[in-house]
Amino acid sequence: MKTRWTVLAALLWVSTATMAQAQSPKQPLEQWQTYATNPQIKMGDLGEHQAMAVFYRLDDVSDIPANVYINGHYQASLLPNTFSARAVCANKQTFGVALSRTDRFDDVNQGVYETLPVGDVAFFRVLQNAAGQVGLVRVPADVAKAELVNTQAVAQTVSRTPEAYALQCSTPVLQTMRLSANALFGFNQFAYEKIEPSAYRELAEISRKIQELGNERIQKIVVAGYTDPEGSDEYNRDLSQKRAAVIQAALREKGGVTAPIEAVGLGETELRVSDCAAKHVKDMKARQACNQPNRRVEITVIGQQ
Repeated sequence: MKTRWTVLAALLWVSTATMAQAQSPKQPLEQWQTYATNPQIKMGDLGEHQAMAVFYRLDDVSDIPANVYINGHYQASLLPNTFSARAVCANKQTFGVALSRTDRFDDVNQGVYETLPVGDVAFFRVLQNAAGQVGLVRVPADVAKAELVNTQAVAQTVSRTPEAYALQCSTPVLQTMRLSANALFGFNQFAYEKIEPSAYRELAEISRKIQELGNERIQKIVVAGYTDPEGSDEYNRDLSQKRAAVIQAALREKGGVTAPIEAVGLGETELRVSDCAAKHVKDMKARQACNQPNRRVEITVIGQQ
């Protein structure tokens, strides 16, 4: 069963003014057509195993085109105040961005890792730091809708994202939830009895949402633990595995979840913030605060619609 996703003026209004593309020394290796000027953006037919990713940039980034990548494949070149939307499979995706180069292909950053559930529309904005490096940041839908009012869609002609990413989807993600490890455990803690009291309320709510889906729809639940990059790879992977196992037990024993649950420890992989050490070389406290988004537990429910 397919769901029609049409974003009307309330979501993504697009200016009808025609903009010409000028040739310049900063022209990227990739080429594209002029902007789409349709007053409403049709997101297309999302299949039953699909989600949507929308990438955009405003005018606060260098005027050099920013090339967006999906799982390492070129998707779009964004100029100021433009966006590109793409249907993807409802599972884990890697989204990257790099400023275009005229003399070589892009030095793409390691990207952001996002698990998109079925029917989700996720918005990612291109941002630039003080050193001139660009990255993608996920933006809440209400904020993105307001920022997209005066943007235009780029009509790409050479997207290299394989159609298989959207058409040949396996068992989809039904729901994904992210918990801060700081809210679950004290620093370097992992024991069941060390779970913060306030975390039980959040775990109870997650358990309720899982049970509402129904066991007949759920194939499995994956609880993945992550750490920041401080410490050794071995220590971090072990810590993240123990934390994932504790949350697995809490969902079963406290939450009453009976569907299959898999606990995995991924350590310092898939960092959500990767430049904390460079930003705060001598300030350990600031570095720990910067790394907070990396210390997390993600719960992913996989099954059938």
